Amino acid sequence: MIMNILDDCRGKDRAILGPTISSMTGIKYDEVRQLISGLITHHGKLIGSCSRGYYMIVDPAEVDEVYRSLRRRGIAILYRASRIKKISIVDVFGQGELHETGN
Repeated sequence: MIMNILDDCRGKDRAILGPTISSMTGIKYDEVRQLISGLITHHGKLIGSCSRGYYMIVDPAEVDEVYRSLRRRGIAILYRASRIKKISIVDVFGQGELHETGN
């Protein structure tokens, strides 16, 4: 159901807000977010997000834009974690193992 909606949202300029998807499907917004996350991580769907909502990534420029955004957010989160523990960001990386969550 969510993929049917997102298939009509091809490209960043046609993004749709999560609450709108929730209203259209009757699925709670938090569950919409979880389902979209699963579509990306477990099913390899190329779904991007921006301030205007979710969309199907349609070209290499959008892939690059989403990659840069996620990378920047990930590094910012790890930096915050390092500040909270008062350790270097390198030490944050060394404390955990990376596990791939999708195939």
